[in-house]
Amino acid sequence: MANFRNTARNFTHIAAPYFKGDDRWPGRILLISVIALQLFQVWLNEKFNSWYNTFYTALQNKDWGVFITQLGVFSILAAAFIVTAVYQLYLQQWLQIRWRRWLTDRYLGRWLGQGTHYRMRLKGD
Repeated sequence: MANFRNTARNFTHIAAPYFKGDDRWPGRILLISVIALQLFQVWLNEKFNSWYNTFYTALQNKDWGVFITQLGVFSILAAAFIVTAVYQLYLQQWLQIRWRRWLTDRYLGRWLGQGTHYRMRLKGD
């Protein structure tokens, strides 16, 4: 548990300035979208589990009508899952790129901002 707290503290220390900085609103919207899509995928997984029960019960009972209906239900569930998975990956990568760009600009600004790289060279080791 202590390791989790340490990791969470480190993550918060690094990530919190981004969500409070200039790019905060697009970053927050992307983060909320990624989380919402993940929760929607959890809901879809629950629907898949329910579908498995109905589908295999129809197979066991040799109920052709329910079997065909469940193939249609599966098609809808699979299409929804694929679309949300692809869109979630796209938004997650977009957030990562924005965050990395912000982080690079921030660290380069610190490094080059007040001549730190020159002062380090003059001081030596």
